[in-house]
Amino acid sequence: NMNEVEHFMSIPIPETEYHEQLKELSANPIESWLLHFVTENQDLETVELTSLEVFESFNSWCTETGIKYDCSSVQFGVRLTRLNLKGIDKSRTKAARKTKFDIIELKKYFEM
Repeated sequence: NMNEVEHFMSIPIPETEYHEQLKELSANPIESWLLHFVTENQDLETVELTSLEVFESFNSWCTETGIKYDCSSVQFGVRLTRLNLKGIDKSRTKAARKTKFDIIELKKYFEM
């Protein structure tokens, strides 16, 4: 019966822990690090770091999680910018390049 087939096709597929793990595995490592960073700073409104501090934070996270992701600090900065997320603003002073993370905005993105 065609009605039964249509009904079957409209039943949502349940999300399992396995599906969540698959999503995490397919996630961009930079985005995965950003989720970790936002989670660690979720009680703050904003966090401002130099580009070097951001890159060091990412590398430390890669080491802790066992993720192999080779890139230079410049490549990392470009890839972070390419995520094109509301809540990440870059600025430059005479002393350093800075990245400002709007934790409130990023929590919305990650649905936290």
